[in-house]
Amino acid sequence: TLQPDDDLSLAALLRSPVFGLRDYELTKLAAGRENKISLLNCLAEAAKTDERLALIAASLKRWRSEADLVPVYEFFAKILGRDGVRAKLVGRLGEEASDIIDEFLSYALASEQSGIHGLQSFIEILSDAAPEIKREASAGRDEVRIMTVHGAKGLEAPYVFLVDPGSNPGARHHSAPLITVKLKQGNREVDGFVWVPKAEFSNSAIQPVRDAMTAQQLAEYKRLLYVGMTRAEDVLIVCGFGGKQVSKIDTWLDMVKSGLESAPETTSVIHEITGRPALRFSLGTTQFGPQERQDKLPAAQEKLPDYLRVPLKPLKLLSRPLTPSGDGLSIEAQAESAKRSPVLSLEENDPSGALKRGAAVHRLLEVLPNMKAESREVLAKRYLNRALADVDDAVRARLCASVMTILNDPRFAGLFAEGSRGEVSIGGTIALSGLPRSISGKIDRLAVSETEVLIMDYKTNRPPPKGLTEVPQSHIAQLALYRALLTPLYPKHAVKAALLYTEGPHFIALDEASLDAALEALTAS
Repeated sequence: TLQPDDDLSLAALLRSPVFGLRDYELTKLAAGRENKISLLNCLAEAAKTDERLALIAASLKRWRSEADLVPVYEFFAKILGRDGVRAKLVGRLGEEASDIIDEFLSYALASEQSGIHGLQSFIEILSDAAPEIKREASAGRDEVRIMTVHGAKGLEAPYVFLVDPGSNPGARHHSAPLITVKLKQGNREVDGFVWVPKAEFSNSAIQPVRDAMTAQQLAEYKRLLYVGMTRAEDVLIVCGFGGKQVSKIDTWLDMVKSGLESAPETTSVIHEITGRPALRFSLGTTQFGPQERQDKLPAAQEKLPDYLRVPLKPLKLLSRPLTPSGDGLSIEAQAESAKRSPVLSLEENDPSGALKRGAAVHRLLEVLPNMKAESREVLAKRYLNRALADVDDAVRARLCASVMTILNDPRFAGLFAEGSRGEVSIGGTIALSGLPRSISGKIDRLAVSETEVLIMDYKTNRPPPKGLTEVPQSHIAQLALYRALLTPLYPKHAVKAALLYTEGPHFIALDEASLDAALEALTAS
């Protein structure tokens, strides 16, 4: 809200509950602009014919004029109260937003009283401090709250449902594989660390430590049961959920049942709705039996609809998205790629530095088309000197010359013309090997004309292929997938694909037959 000249900040403000513009309204306002025309100027122009936008433009103008003159607390208090922003935020986000707003105003007032003046100073301190606001979850709200036992500590409610997930608190995945053991070093004991990723790697020295950790987890599991049971003021319902695997120890439901089923205050009943057996433990004169509650139930709730008794179908787990620009299109290939150590430096994984040089070239080809033609070379040299400071001057000069050759080549004019875009994220679902698979990738350059869509991917292979027959099949498959995702979005356009090998540079257009064959090999394999 404080930097309306920045398009992203202003767009976020316009879409927020403060002004409430819909996506299509913002698109209509911002799309199709000429370069260097800010979103604020577009808003001011559209406000001449749109009453709603006129009110928004007037509010922004008033806030900008007050920002330099009005103290911080008064500035935000006027926006929230006089301009009705508080009511909009609470109406959209709920009553909880009031607590956040009040704390924010208190923070602004405290900052002002401590000698911090000026909106810019306040914003910088607020960004650096990042204060956390903890709201007391009072029990008097007319709402159903779902929370963990940890989060419920200190709270009470008339009715509490304690749902036992049936999991084993002593399971191996709950324990850290790096465990601490006591070792002898001379006459003193020191802490040592042992990596035990699997139970079969344990031994007589490590097993007592693991047993102690399991006992500690079980004690914490029982403590949480106590915390959960003591949250109820009147009624506590303890129920369970049965998974495929049966816990090897007593769960919360088992503990409550074994502890209370033999008590004289416990009676066995048939649940009036589900028809399943249940135990009811009651203290005092208040009874919550089926007969007493039956009179309070509306007639429509006496019997649940049959469809609520039908078991839900198993949830299909989403497969890991494939990234065509990675080390292949198969799960196995990408899993192998993920095993590479993130601790290793770039030089160790790529001794020649090709990845680093390729990233620099990609970055230049992304941003330079948006710059003035006469300043591109100067900006490219400045960026390469900073990004590749450890590379020889001759290599930087060669990279700069390669980038400028590409940008100045008439063959690529359409790719870098006004309206084209770089680093365009794309995603979708395609049937591969008979199964729907999620595809997630990024197109290096996308240009859309009146009749065709051209997608291009940069490659830094050395030496580059000289023709289509030498292009790696994975490169063709990558663009075939991008083409398949884009085709439904542009049904009236011809979607074409090409590869640009920056070493040279070499421009290789991919024909439809090659792309169709690559896609067919993926979908039918």
